[in-house]
Amino acid sequence: MHRDQQYFAIVHEYIPQGESYAAAVQSQIDFFWRMGFDFSSSPRPENWKSGMLVDYPDIVSPWGYGWYKTSYRRREDVGI
Repeated sequence: MHRDQQYFAIVHEYIPQGESYAAAVQSQIDFFWRMGFDFSSSPRPENWKSGMLVDYPDIVSPWGYGWYKTSYRRREDVGI
């Protein structure tokens, strides 16, 4: 990024920093799993705020690079 350039961003929703409750996180992880998404690696706690995933590079779409049938599974107790 350069100081003399103008950059634009789309903000969908502001998520305040807060506690990530296991049930809320697991609910989202299950949703992504049912839709065919997988995690590129173990979910990173810093990518979650108040129980919501805010950094989507953590997940890989079924047709995306890094998605493997052999690693696709339901994740539980991810420690977020």
